Amino acid sequence: MRLAGTLTVKGTFTVKGTFTVLGTFTVKGTFAVYGTFTVKGTLTVKGTFIVKGTFTVKGTFTVLGTFTVKGTFTVLGTFTVKGTFTVLGTFTVKGTLTCVTRCLDTLMTDQSTH
Repeated sequence: MRLAGTLTVKGTFTVKGTFTVLGTFTVKGTFAVYGTFTVKGTLTVKGTFIVKGTFTVKGTFTVLGTFTVKGTFTVLGTFTVKGTFTVLGTFTVKGTLTCVTRCLDTLMTDQSTH
């Protein structure tokens, strides 16, 4: 699935495959990715966000809830968490990382700025 405009989800959104966002994507509910997810724009999640695969952000990513990664997560921009952030895999930031509540704790703190 490829998104080149604006998509707003109010409910549950599940991706099993490849999902690319080239615009604005807002989730107000539960968003689960089982595959490859690439954002080249703005992604805002207000709820639960689960990634089981590869997740790459080339823009702005904001989480207002719970964010869990089971795989590889790369940020090439700005990443803000206002909630709980858990990584069970590889996490790389090439930009700005801001954590307001609980961020990684002792996991890979040498690779993140907070």
